[in-house]
Amino acid sequence: MLRSLWKLQWKQFAARMKKGNGKKTSGGWLAFLMLFFVVCMEILMFVGFAELVPLCEMGLTWLYFAMAGTVALALSMLGSVFMTQAQLYDAKDNERLLSMPIPPKYILLTRIAMLFTTTAGYTLAVLLPAFGIYAFSYGASATMIIGWLFTFVALSLISQSVCCALGWVLHKLLSRLRNKAVVSLLYMVIFMAVYWYFYANVNSFLSGLVMQGTQIAGAMKYVWPLYAIGMACGGSLLHTLLVTLLSAAIALFTLWRLSASFISSVRTSGAKAGAKHKSGKASAKQRMPVLSVAHKEQRKFFTSPAYLMNFGFGLVVIPVLPIAAAIFRGKLMQMISLMGFRPEWIALGIFGVMAFCIATSCATAPSVSLEGKNLWVLRTMPISGKTVLLGKLLMVCRL
Repeated sequence: MLRSLWKLQWKQFAARMKKGNGKKTSGGWLAFLMLFFVVCMEILMFVGFAELVPLCEMGLTWLYFAMAGTVALALSMLGSVFMTQAQLYDAKDNERLLSMPIPPKYILLTRIAMLFTTTAGYTLAVLLPAFGIYAFSYGASATMIIGWLFTFVALSLISQSVCCALGWVLHKLLSRLRNKAVVSLLYMVIFMAVYWYFYANVNSFLSGLVMQGTQIAGAMKYVWPLYAIGMACGGSLLHTLLVTLLSAAIALFTLWRLSASFISSVRTSGAKAGAKHKSGKASAKQRMPVLSVAHKEQRKFFTSPAYLMNFGFGLVVIPVLPIAAAIFRGKLMQMISLMGFRPEWIALGIFGVMAFCIATSCATAPSVSLEGKNLWVLRTMPISGKTVLLGKLLMVCRL
């Protein structure tokens, strides 16, 4: 039974990856995109850890690996938390599987096992470059290889356990919100802001870590788990055993808590979805045909995460840019003075940025193509094609 559920989960995962946003993607193109993403990530990791490897010359090998473990935990949790929430609690086949004579713990185990492979991939993408650079520079003993392997598994377990806990919190939070697409857009905006801030300051950040390595090491010794992770990767078998036992305890406790609340969470989610569906039907209003189409388009825009993130990102950036320019005015003026821009060029640049944000938020063409198989619903209504297009245009002009 477990094997059948495992195969079913991977078939559904492969089908979702190929289908994407309603359009089937070839396996070769999907493999190329994944390979490109992995190569870009690994280049970034190799460059970053090459800047941190001088810590080992200062006798702070454990700090070097502790930082690698911290980055691995952060990346794996950031990349897997929303996927964990969607696969565990918001999967469409949850209720169907629970209605079958299948123990709920089997369903939970197969879903977590599939999610664990994704989390382990993120963890490996960080730990492998860190260990590879260290081994190339200083060599690696057998105890270091053993410690690194056990630490890799332990960090993957801890990260997946935290993702399961955060996924439960997100499930409870999103179940109380009416619009999940807006939350997804805010998450993407915050992620992009943090990413670009880190990217712009990565050189000074890494240099500061190396220069202040002794002070950081003294502070991190008080954070015992991180210290133990660094010592385990450095070849300490005692810390390897302790980290392994800690991760196993966290994983078992998380699994026990999830198995106790899984069924009730799924039932609560289904009940709330039904209640929202009923309330949505009761709130219908009479409008002019053009306004009705515009309202329908606006509701589709703000309730579809993929639609909103792809064509609503510029709408968020437009009001954020002036605030960011006011906050970072000193750095911005310094950069402009170094580049020797003339005042009229600066005005032209501001206009160009705003025009670019507006151009990337044009939702008229996708609003037509997204009708797809539902186009017949509009065609059966007593309205003309001109009215439909005017309604779609009105929605975009509002935005």
